[in-house]
Amino acid sequence: MNYNISPKLTAFGRYSYLHFNTQNRQFFGPELGGAPIAGGQAGLGIGHSTSLTLAGTYVVNPNFVIDANFGYTRLQADSRQPRLDEQVGRTFLGLPGTNGSRWFEGGWPQFNIANFTVLGAPNGFQPNLLNDPQYQWVANANWTKGRHNFRFGTDIYEQQLNQTQPEFFGAFFGASGGFGFAAGETSLRGGPRTSEYNSFGSFLLGATDTLGKIQLIPDSFSLKTRLYSFYARDQWQASRKLTISYGVRWEYFPMPSRADRGVERYDFNTNKMLVCGVGQVPADCGMNMSKKRFVPRGGLAYRVSETLVLRAGYGITNDPYNLARPLRVNYPILVTLNMNSPNGFAPASRLADGIPLIPTPDLGNGVIPVDGNVAINTVDPNNFRRGYIQSWNVAMQKQFRGGWVGEAAYVATRSVGQLAYYDRNVGRVGGGNASRPLFQKFGRGQRTAEITGLGTYKYDSLQAKLDRRFNRGLQVGVAYTFSKSMGIAGNEDGDGSPAIGIPEFYAL
Repeated sequence: MNYNISPKLTAFGRYSYLHFNTQNRQFFGPELGGAPIAGGQAGLGIGHSTSLTLAGTYVVNPNFVIDANFGYTRLQADSRQPRLDEQVGRTFLGLPGTNGSRWFEGGWPQFNIANFTVLGAPNGFQPNLLNDPQYQWVANANWTKGRHNFRFGTDIYEQQLNQTQPEFFGAFFGASGGFGFAAGETSLRGGPRTSEYNSFGSFLLGATDTLGKIQLIPDSFSLKTRLYSFYARDQWQASRKLTISYGVRWEYFPMPSRADRGVERYDFNTNKMLVCGVGQVPADCGMNMSKKRFVPRGGLAYRVSETLVLRAGYGITNDPYNLARPLRVNYPILVTLNMNSPNGFAPASRLADGIPLIPTPDLGNGVIPVDGNVAINTVDPNNFRRGYIQSWNVAMQKQFRGGWVGEAAYVATRSVGQLAYYDRNVGRVGGGNASRPLFQKFGRGQRTAEITGLGTYKYDSLQAKLDRRFNRGLQVGVAYTFSKSMGIAGNEDGDGSPAIGIPEFYAL
């Protein structure tokens, strides 16, 4: 809806509502479960999203214009796998420690047999009940004076998570527990090469290679995070042929927080978990989040002739990765029990013994012990450095006879210190738990992932296109891109771990 309030003030509003209802069957049906046929989440998924936008523009005078907008969106979703109301693992299969008494702890446990399709629970992130609002406030001003066009403004973004979802990056299995079976437990050391028959043999014998479970301590959890930014830019018409644009952007990424306190982090020196905002532990976990993140941007365009234009640009962007994602759930909000074979040959346990009981942690004074079989994500105030992305381009645009316009450009980026999950407790090949650094120090035998910047990711490309506009809106074009990307495999989007966990071999 548009509303012209006065000759100088106009307003705009929009509201939308989307309801969804999906049904995704599993390969083996409700009897044996397995992976969903269409990928994604198995079973029934229902929910809706709402969105509201309010915007306005005020013309102070012909040379000064102010615009602002407010945005709100909320996702509410409920996704549940089949047989969630049954305790299949504990009651039907007789496996202790699998199902709990709460609604999100029912259903099948997962059976992961190497080189076979998964049986039982389809994944480690269902069920989930989400209620996630987002807010955004934006204000800008545009001022034209002489040959200069100044634009400046601010952007504040808030994201809230209110969820019931037993999920953890690095967990072996989900809330109903699970068991993994590999070839090593039924192989001969130094004997013939193993196959999928060895894995199936381990399953038949109940010789587990991995087992585990996620225990969500509260029935639900919350998280809130805000991002702040301000920018200023000047577009200068230096001459009839030359246009120069330059500016600066400031951004601040504070630590996320929970409803009643901060998040959590692991202390690598003491093997303790710090519950931020409890006792003497500071609410920001002692993290110094820089308020000096100013980054430059600039570009120019030069008209060589009426049919030839040259352009070039350079800019830096702060890595926008939100720490709310890796720190959303962590010990002691959630306990991720991972157990694995000590050496790849001896079983982790017997299937009939089920999964060990997971004790409920006590927050105490905010400094609490953490079991060596519990997986953790954390940040380290001594090592955390938010990365940045450099981007630059050089382009030439030429108009040819017959209305054809061609353009060729060199486009490149360098992602420096892109954030990733760095497991500081990874073992060496063939070394088992004894080769893990924190096992040697504290007897800690599980993944301990630090969120930190890893390496430089390079992208270089030649991008070319040829366009021709015809009458009545018809346009014909052809485009070609030749590019090369180099980086640490496994962390292409800044939300993963190196494919090879040993730091000495990241570059392979």
